[in-house]
Amino acid sequence: MDAVEYLKEQKRMCEYEGNEDRLCNECPFYKFDKLNQYEDCTQMANLFPEECVQLVTDWAINHPVPRYPTWNEWLHNLYYNAHSSASCFTEWLNTTIPPSLVKNFNIAPINIDF
Repeated sequence: MDAVEYLKEQKRMCEYEGNEDRLCNECPFYKFDKLNQYEDCTQMANLFPEECVQLVTDWAINHPVPRYPTWNEWLHNLYYNAHSSASCFTEWLNTTIPPSLVKNFNIAPINIDF
């Protein structure tokens, strides 16, 4: 895991495990700091970089980024055999539905089994 990927995954982990009160009881960093002696994740990452990279890597493996359907996949599932032959829509239909719209349309991520 390179530095940029680590930072992205740590941010995703923090958003997933934390809440508005910053109670991160399920966070791997919180569990690693059993004595609750470190101020925050940044301090822990500075003191234990290898351990923190491993914690984030393990978390990322167990919590893969959800893959949402393309507009075309969603429409096909919603209306069986639905497709558009209009070339002006082809590029748009093959783009992934943005996560910001997923909640509005109540769209679930696609399950990918490894």
